[in-house]
Amino acid sequence: IFNSLKTLFLSYDTHTSSIPSSLWNPEYILYVNLSTNSLSGLNRVDLSRNQLSGDIPVSIGGLKDLATLSLARNQFYGLVPKSFGSLIRLESLDLPSNNLSGEIPKSMEALSYLKQLNVSHNRLEGGIPIKGPFKNISAQSFFENYALCGLPGLQLERAFTSFDSECEVLWNVRHQDLTKITSSCCIPDSKVLVLEFMLNGSHEKWLCSHNHFLDILERLNIMIDVGLAHKYLHHDHSSAHVIHCDLKPRNILLDKNMVAHASSASRNS
Repeated sequence: IFNSLKTLFLSYDTHTSSIPSSLWNPEYILYVNLSTNSLSGLNRVDLSRNQLSGDIPVSIGGLKDLATLSLARNQFYGLVPKSFGSLIRLESLDLPSNNLSGEIPKSMEALSYLKQLNVSHNRLEGGIPIKGPFKNISAQSFFENYALCGLPGLQLERAFTSFDSECEVLWNVRHQDLTKITSSCCIPDSKVLVLEFMLNGSHEKWLCSHNHFLDILERLNIMIDVGLAHKYLHHDHSSAHVIHCDLKPRNILLDKNMVAHASSASRNS
């Protein structure tokens, strides 16, 4: 009989024991209501890969002993509940591939046991929290949320370290077809490179504007200049191999004599 069960209503029943795993076995069950109980033993909930929809219940935040929660690959929408910040024993939270929106609650910075988090492939926005467990969570956990900005704390620290490292390399490269760095600045809110001024602007301006024109000889010379710059970076620069990871007309600058200078490169470690 239990295997054909479709509805189970046990709310306001003062249950205090754990929920048996067999509860989730019935093939046809459509509705389960266990609200307003004292289910202190519940430590794992996995409802992944279903077609569940609607808002995530705020009442989940009352499951103080919950260690694992997976709602992945459903059709939940709305906000990530702020009450998740009350799940003080939570170690793993999987919410990918839903339609969740809004910001990641800063209350989740208090989840000191949280080791695994995945909110990828949603529609989240705003800044990623940087305190508490977010210091040790990789950027992959936030992929495919196009309005989400920032980096987790550890990734942010690594990004600034990487920026300083790249600046040190670029300070030491010297070639007539590379843009010279005159200064740099790295502070928590931004990373800035100050480059040598190029009177004729970017190659993009000359390619995409009706007010500028490049004849065939100028185009050929720009190609040669860019090629020589990258030959130096890839093969001739002795202290470190450097690979340009963003080669495009916007990053090719032209001086007063129309000599091309490559800019914006990254070190290959």
